[in-house]
Amino acid sequence: MTLSDVASVVMVFVALLLALPAYWVATRALFPAGAARAQRAYAESPGKAFGAGVLGVFAVGLATTILGAMPVPLMKVLALLTFGAGLGAALFGAGGLAGLIGSRLPSTGDAGSPWKALVRGGVAMELSFLIPLLGWFLLFPLSLVTGIGATILSLRAGTPSAQPVSHPEVAAGTPAPDGLPAAGGAPGPIPTANAHAAEPPVGAGAGAGVR
Repeated sequence: MTLSDVASVVMVFVALLLALPAYWVATRALFPAGAARAQRAYAESPGKAFGAGVLGVFAVGLATTILGAMPVPLMKVLALLTFGAGLGAALFGAGGLAGLIGSRLPSTGDAGSPWKALVRGGVAMELSFLIPLLGWFLLFPLSLVTGIGATILSLRAGTPSAQPVSHPEVAAGTPAPDGLPAAGGAPGPIPTANAHAAEPPVGAGAGAGVR
């Protein structure tokens, strides 16, 4: 390997380190709800994210292998697109982990610029990938696996069937509108406007009795 080859590898590696935080910032700006759900998946259910990620990696790997083995050029293109989609989903979900790390490293300069926490967490996560052996063969692959899982969980949480349905309820003791039962089954106040109008004026009956 010549010096130019080493320089090329270093430049590609540095470009990847610079591109990943930019990718995470861009995806959070374009898909804020999905990015927030991916970060919530890491915070609330990292085990589920890992399990879903294992299934996702298996599905992407199987589909890529089957499509790539077919002697049809179009299938090979589909295999490449499938691999690219899986990698994009993994990096999108890993942005949730970067956001979680950044949110737990607060700074006074984050006011009005929430993307700074994402970049800070992304840089910290990327630097951990540089640790020999541990970062290369454990942290980086684990972030990709859980990233696919977090993306799957975020898509599942974003479906209409997964959204909680809110039913407005009247709190106990809250007066209900006229003529409707209040909370707890107690009837609400009955309109009395007609009753007051039908009552005779005070003193009208007494005057008639005196005559």
